[in-house]
Amino acid sequence: MKNEIEILKKRAAQYASRTTEDDSQNQLSVIGFYLHPEIYAIDYDYVKEVKTVIEITSIPGTPDFIMGIINFRGNMLSVVNLKTFFGLKEKGLTEFNKLIIIGKGNFEFGIMTDGILGNLRLDQHKLSTPPLTLSESGSAFVKAISAEGIILLNTEKILNSKQLIIEQ
Repeated sequence: MKNEIEILKKRAAQYASRTTEDDSQNQLSVIGFYLHPEIYAIDYDYVKEVKTVIEITSIPGTPDFIMGIINFRGNMLSVVNLKTFFGLKEKGLTEFNKLIIIGKGNFEFGIMTDGILGNLRLDQHKLSTPPLTLSESGSAFVKAISAEGIILLNTEKILNSKQLIIEQ
């Protein structure tokens, strides 16, 4: 009887460790942030840095969703206000606003947020497709919605969007 209990405990431990390994492979690492009243997230692989809002120099003649540019380690980066781009109600800047610098290769820009929720892990099996009721401007950039209601943005599409890249 004692041997059988030991065998069962050993099997349970093996099964538990296998489940943990499988679960970690199904988890997506993201950084969660607020665009009040919603919580959004972007894939952590594209995040270069999270910064406190510093002086933003506005550029005349740019679209409303381009807040301006910042000096980031000697490079000039655009700062995009996704709330304006998505047609969400703007509340103005506060001490809670943070910039998320995202990029791929040499292309980088900042996203203005209403605050940072932090590093999160989303279960990929519990992600659902975005609803059809999303605004037209934002729907192309929403990848999925988590079971907790977190809106996962498609960072690859954001970085390659002709709508967000201003060349002149």
